Amino acid sequence: MPGEGGRPVRVGPYARVSTRDRDQDPKLQLAALREYVAARGWVVAEYVDEAPAGDLARRTAWGRLMADPRQRQLDRVLVSKLDRAFRSTLHALRTLDALDGWGSGSRS
Repeated sequence: MPGEGGRPVRVGPYARVSTRDRDQDPKLQLAALREYVAARGWVVAEYVDEAPAGDLARRTAWGRLMADPRQRQLDRVLVSKLDRAFRSTLHALRTLDALDGWGSGSRS
């Protein structure tokens, strides 16, 4: 599926691991996301955080990820699981609504 003007779709795969659980590895999340993106021929800019879900101050990649669709730099945000991106159902709803308003979408 081409993006606007026939250009490739620009996606931002996001991976997050908590600093409390040292057995987590963002590479595991990114591997599946990279495979999904490659199968579709999309253009990728990856975002990775190592911070608890509720610590938005330390989730600097998340902040950049939310700025890029607002500035029309991304067409879709991609996560392996919703709990990697969102703190709560309300946070998910508000974020997905904002993405829609910016002309972007999401996939999980």
